[in-house]
Amino acid sequence: MNRKHTFGLLLGLVAVLAINLLFVLVVLSPAKYSIFDFTSGETSNIATTITGLTTPILTLFSAYLLYLALTKQTESNETQKLKNDVDMVAFLFNQLDTEFNGISLRQTITSRTGTNQPEKRIEDSYGLTAMQKICASYHNEPKYYKTMYAMDQVKSTIASFLIVEEAISCLGNSQF
Repeated sequence: MNRKHTFGLLLGLVAVLAINLLFVLVVLSPAKYSIFDFTSGETSNIATTITGLTTPILTLFSAYLLYLALTKQTESNETQKLKNDVDMVAFLFNQLDTEFNGISLRQTITSRTGTNQPEKRIEDSYGLTAMQKICASYHNEPKYYKTMYAMDQVKSTIASFLIVEEAISCLGNSQF
């Protein structure tokens, strides 16, 4: 609902209230002429008639305003649900990113120097580099797959990826 429509509704409500207030003032004020004296028993029926005529109009107007309020609340609830879904996917994605970057691999690398003395050094890898080295080591020695801690990290990351993928596909099915 735009501002022009809202302004028109408020203006109409103020006009109806002003007319009702004017009727009340006219009906309840002492009359200068006997023809306008509405306080007697004979003329009190006019006030009842006016009330009977304006009450349904005000009731319908109130029902319309209630309908508009409930419609806006429903739209707001749908928007909030979508926002919560997007926030959940963002949270899951951040968790996946943290888990992926947390993959680590420590390798002892032995190399020969010019004097044929073995030189050992420890090399740490993280994230994508670690993932590539883990997968390469799996291809070289698949029989150690079940006992490798690093492969558990890879499986966990893949499981997290599948959860994020499912959440995104469910979000994609929502209406925007």
